[in-house]
Amino acid sequence: MYDSISVRMFKNTTRNVMIVLETILVLVLVYSPINAYLGLAPLNTMHLIVPALPFVFFNVITDECRKYLIRIPYLDEHGIEKRKGFFYRYTY
Repeated sequence: MYDSISVRMFKNTTRNVMIVLETILVLVLVYSPINAYLGLAPLNTMHLIVPALPFVFFNVITDECRKYLIRIPYLDEHGIEKRKGFFYRYTY
């Protein structure tokens, strides 16, 4: 529920194929002999991982906050769920 990986299981195959192809293309361009002709140099592993860590943590935290806010229902004066909340309507 609420756009979770355990429920949706990466059903968007076009997106999944594009992510894999993009990753393969980058690896081929950077780590194959083609990079000498393009003027590229192989990257150190730490140069790939360390700059990305703050963005990974930020994305995980904001997505978990979004899912938490989606679960908050809009209740009327009697405590009955009247409609879905703002985050459910506009971010789900």
